[in-house]
Amino acid sequence: MMLANCSRRATQRMSFKAPGFALASLVCVMWACQSANNVYATPDTTRAPFEPSACSTAIASASEINARALFEGMVPCSQEGRLEDANFLIILGQIRAVSDLTIFTPLDDDSSEKATALYALLYYRFGGLGFDEFYRTPTNVSALEARIRNADLRLTSDYDPGWSYRPSSKTDIYSEILSNTREHRIWQMRNMALKLQDDEYYE
Repeated sequence: MMLANCSRRATQRMSFKAPGFALASLVCVMWACQSANNVYATPDTTRAPFEPSACSTAIASASEINARALFEGMVPCSQEGRLEDANFLIILGQIRAVSDLTIFTPLDDDSSEKATALYALLYYRFGGLGFDEFYRTPTNVSALEARIRNADLRLTSDYDPGWSYRPSSKTDIYSEILSNTREHRIWQMRNMALKLQDDEYYE
């Protein structure tokens, strides 16, 4: 998984460009250059291995869990070689993260720290589209787009973004923000996929 301004050669390459969303309430951070091994493209042998069902569990609960959990679920999927599932979870995580950071105003300092930590995850580690080679096949892109569009990310009464938020948060427009974010990310995905399908660009 390589950044646009780093070497583009790797056994399993992933795109980690920032999604391009502006969050007025948070300070923009610089994009850090890191390799695939730094972003879970290969197993971390210093930790206990993930349970084989971890990826499947994340996929099954994708409509209910928050952005951090979606990003965490992407890790075992990538380690298990399930590239479509990994890409699916990272993009859903981005959609959730941007929507949650936009709508849910932190209630206190502790909540602000948790929201800022999610922002850092989004822009430093999970801001890209996932594994490059997956997007080389047009049918893969169409299948992934369908999954993203069909994912039920509605705001339920028991949904927890990961921090306490002010009652005045504009939850009534959450679905609108999420829909716009989803469409924008799909547009970015399709544009990048076209580039990756170009042999000259990919090499």
